[in-house]
Amino acid sequence: MNLQAAGDVAPGIGRAERRRAAPWMRATVAVEHVSLTTVEHAIGVTRGDDEGAGDVPSPVRRRLDCRRRAERMDAAIAVKGPAAGSVLTKHDGTSDVESAPVGCGRGIQIQSAEGMNPAVAIERHAAGRARCGVGRRGHLELNQAGKEEGGHQRRVCLPGMRHGPVADCIGWGVSKPPSLHSQRMSSVAVIGAGYVGLTTAVCLADLGHRVTGVDIDKTKVIRLRAGEPTIYEPGLEALMAAMLKSGRLAFTSDYDDAIPDADFVFIAVGTPPGRRGEADTVFVKQAAKRIAGAMKKTMTIVNKSTVPIGTGNIVARIVGESLRDEIPFHVVSNPEFLREGSAIYDFMHPDRLVFGSHDEPAARAVAGLYSKLDTKILITDLHTAEMIKYASNAFLATRISFINEMARICERVDADVKVVSEGMGMDRRIGPLFLEAGIGYGGSCFPKDVKALARMAETMGYHPELLDAVMEINLDQRTLVVEKLREVLGGLRDQVVGVLGLAYKPNTDDIREAPAIDVIENLLQKGAVVRAYDPKAMPVLKAQMNTIQYCNDPYALATGADALLVVTEWDEFRQLDLDRL
Repeated sequence: MNLQAAGDVAPGIGRAERRRAAPWMRATVAVEHVSLTTVEHAIGVTRGDDEGAGDVPSPVRRRLDCRRRAERMDAAIAVKGPAAGSVLTKHDGTSDVESAPVGCGRGIQIQSAEGMNPAVAIERHAAGRARCGVGRRGHLELNQAGKEEGGHQRRVCLPGMRHGPVADCIGWGVSKPPSLHSQRMSSVAVIGAGYVGLTTAVCLADLGHRVTGVDIDKTKVIRLRAGEPTIYEPGLEALMAAMLKSGRLAFTSDYDDAIPDADFVFIAVGTPPGRRGEADTVFVKQAAKRIAGAMKKTMTIVNKSTVPIGTGNIVARIVGESLRDEIPFHVVSNPEFLREGSAIYDFMHPDRLVFGSHDEPAARAVAGLYSKLDTKILITDLHTAEMIKYASNAFLATRISFINEMARICERVDADVKVVSEGMGMDRRIGPLFLEAGIGYGGSCFPKDVKALARMAETMGYHPELLDAVMEINLDQRTLVVEKLREVLGGLRDQVVGVLGLAYKPNTDDIREAPAIDVIENLLQKGAVVRAYDPKAMPVLKAQMNTIQYCNDPYALATGADALLVVTEWDEFRQLDLDRL
């Protein structure tokens, strides 16, 4: 078999430059211009794991086979080593692109090559189309390759890029997605009008796109059409009303109203925990099937939901199996990093945007939807993008459990954990965020995602000791606060306890996995009489729990109470008149 660098493939072949799948894919071997029969014989590309062609349905594989006929292809394989570097590109304007190798200072944050795995291209804003290739000498090269749509096109040659076989490419057809910094208005459908879906739909409309939100709950759609958000999020109601008035935002419960004309379809449905803590992707699969049933033209399907690694492949398989006609499509992972209570701001001012696909141009096309935002863009493969979301949330949860464990030790050695946290945060290697000791994390993300990541690890034969410890410490915090209260009161039976705060964090009405619920249930089990107050979340909890008394304000809550527990740090509680309480 002839082995040669991808950059050495004869220009006359042409297909390498047009497809550009192999030079940046995930697995160790990048395959260019090889008949599937040859690859199958040599390295078994089309057999086995569910991240390659083995997870592609037979009708789709036939399409892949047609595109890779042996008589039209040469047996040239590029073999790459492990990841070893990265490139940051600083953009001062849409037509002023300046590339900087890793390690040099350009007024932007640069991560060293040692910290990057796998090697990825990170770009500032959405200008230029960096493409990677392997130089003959195996070192970092930056070569001007001409201009494209107002920006410089750079060839980025990274030593040891991790790549994947052509058979992994989940996106069929030869249509070319728009460039990264295309400013044209796109037609977008967002499946799911929950927290992530509604925020995404409203904000994409604000960026200038035509957006249709789709939700199978017809009652919810009626409320949304009337300008009434179904969640509480600061600034959302006003922005949604403006977008509805502009005509760029609409809502429907019918896929056939939104999908046929869409250029991009975002899947933003829930992935609740299953029986063992694993993420349940049933709603994602249902959405994929219904999207396929309504597709009329080429489109890009974007997974916005937090999903197990490999779900993008599953979505591609389901869509491929469910299509009535052979319609080219692409699958991209674009995980969200929104904080409830500041989701609008986070969407418009992200720390970074992550896009992953087995088809690089498709990932860049999705990045183009955000071209008005000034942020860092990370382009990688599908599985890595899915993993970034889980790893990020697991790390933040770990910081919370770590400082809570430090708080317990501080109590025993007579140290002030607040000052300890402040001192730690002064170290720029650590930073101050997520180092506030308290009752532990909750909400729709951290508990679910840490548990799902741990279960994924177990499924792959690895025991996630750290993740298990993070979850155990977090649950213990909720028990600890009740035990402290019992010690102070000398018992809890018939004691009146007021709970200030029900939402899992301030500025939201979300009570999913809220620590307050576990605390209340524990108090009730021990015979306490529980009252509660929350500025936004009381209507939500009332629908689920009627065994406690709900008060109109904190002062009514405190009247006649034996103890008060501040569970959610609403700003309103910081300003209470303690003498009046």
